[in-house]
Amino acid sequence: MKKVIIFTAAYGNGHNSVAQVLKEQIKTLEENIQVEILDFFHVFAKGKEDMMYGGYEELIRNLPGLFNLYYNAKDYFKCIRWFDTADFGIRSHVAAFFEKVKVDLVISTFPVASGYLAHLKKRKKADFKLATVITDFVATREWLYQGTDYYFVATNEIKKEMIRKGIGKDAVFVTGIPVR
Repeated sequence: MKKVIIFTAAYGNGHNSVAQVLKEQIKTLEENIQVEILDFFHVFAKGKEDMMYGGYEELIRNLPGLFNLYYNAKDYFKCIRWFDTADFGIRSHVAAFFEKVKVDLVISTFPVASGYLAHLKKRKKADFKLATVITDFVATREWLYQGTDYYFVATNEIKKEMIRKGIGKDAVFVTGIPVR
């Protein structure tokens, strides 16, 4: 039986909605596929997820301009992107998880999860295919990590932008954003 894990996060509804649609679609492909959706922070930052999600909600509600500045700055400053996948003890949890769990394909609908998973693959600590489904209508670098095998994007314009940023054209598939 093939095993697929979809990592998502509860920041807004988009990441989770896309994960649910992907699970439903994968299950229609073949009976011998086990698909599981996991919240990245619930698995790897147990006990801290309420603080992380609550902080995000407060930031969006009270300081949306600051959030937008941080989000857009990731495209220009590598040090800011580093912060999204800095160790914080999470890397060791990710590595330990994949030592126990054997999986054929990991799909990420959340950019931070994509970063940690790509980092794990780059260090050759895991052997699975990694697909990132970009749930935005832009291709900021926060989604782009060496070690990702496939990207699924909303439009041809996003694909062109990713190629301009160094992603191989054969790794990017225009599928739209999966919604019900």
